[in-house]
Amino acid sequence: MTFGLQSDYKVNTIIWDTQRNKLKKRRIMAGKVKIFRKSLVLYLIKLYLCKVEIFVHKH
Repeated sequence: MTFGLQSDYKVNTIIWDTQRNKLKKRRIMAGKVKIFRKSLVLYLIKLYLCKVEIFVHKH
């Protein structure tokens, strides 16, 4: 009886660990995506400002 419970417990902890690792990975990925988006937005703003400056200087 106790053996059955123990094996169930082991399986549950393994499942729990994999779930937790997945969540951790997801969180890390989400953080990376946020940073990437921020840098992308900043890059686009810089690009836009450069274009505007060039446009203003030409006219």
